[in-house]
Amino acid sequence: MTPVSYSPSLAVVADVVRRALVRWPAERCRIERGAALLAQGAVTPASPTSYAVRSATAAGVFYAVTIDGCTCHDARRLGPGAACKHRWACDLLSIAVERQRRLDVAELERRARSRVTADAVALAYARAVGFGGFR
Repeated sequence: MTPVSYSPSLAVVADVVRRALVRWPAERCRIERGAALLAQGAVTPASPTSYAVRSATAAGVFYAVTIDGCTCHDARRLGPGAACKHRWACDLLSIAVERQRRLDVAELERRARSRVTADAVALAYARAVGFGGFR
């Protein structure tokens, strides 16, 4: 899991959830409940490698979630390697943040290329028409 430095767009989160549902259909219930926790704002980064997730059923209760698991009852019942809804919420958020970061970088690169292209076209045109001593 990566630390959350900014919020991904709703479209990116929805796409991450959709992809998770397609890839892990047997986990549909927990994925959807994890997505609901995200939508409710129940996931808070606690450190670069852990999250605090507010319980959906018990007021004032938070679960600690790390790459190794969660402190909730369901995670203990499922055993090592399985993911509860709290873990799914953190994983979905982490993936969405990384995807958003990559999309933002790609958009900045695309804009930079388009500026260079527009400048190159303008200079080529100026040279072609003899504007301002360009030849």
